[in-house]
Amino acid sequence: MTTTIAGESTKAEDAVGTIVPSAPPPFVHRIASGTPDQEETRWLNSLVTQRPGWGEYVKGIGHPLENPDAVHSWQFAVEFSEAFQKQISLCEVCEQMVSSILPLIASMNFQARYGKTILKKNIVKALLRDSTWMSAAERAIHVLRVYGDGGTHAANEVIQRVSYRSAPGESPLGAVALQDWLADWKIRHPV
Repeated sequence: MTTTIAGESTKAEDAVGTIVPSAPPPFVHRIASGTPDQEETRWLNSLVTQRPGWGEYVKGIGHPLENPDAVHSWQFAVEFSEAFQKQISLCEVCEQMVSSILPLIASMNFQARYGKTILKKNIVKALLRDSTWMSAAERAIHVLRVYGDGGTHAANEVIQRVSYRSAPGESPLGAVALQDWLADWKIRHPV
């Protein structure tokens, strides 16, 4: 009997009822190689690259951004982080998936962070950023959730600032300048 899993053919031994793969499915190599943190980061990166907005997000890395583009970049990263932070780890998901598919592969040692939550540092790495950038993005989004469009204390000046685009031929102000302005706004307008 031959079974196909993830595009790979496996052979099952009817006499014993044991599944013996002719070649391991492609996901097994990805799961079983590298440190647990590397495994988790690769998995998260494979998910984040499929999200709408990834292309625009990546184009903005290392380039000065117009204010609306910087806000979209921060929102993309923060929403992805919030979606996966404190969720079950990659390896637990893979362990459950593999154990339901191939008992032989399920018995392999994945060197996993099995049963633990996804580490924020791995989320940040999957987003191709560092913790400093991520912290600044989170602080900016926090301010925008209070004072931005649709915020609990929406302010026209904040809404206008984040939607500002430089005049043609003028360099964008950049994300850091906007973050500084938002931090100052928060201090000057406590709620």
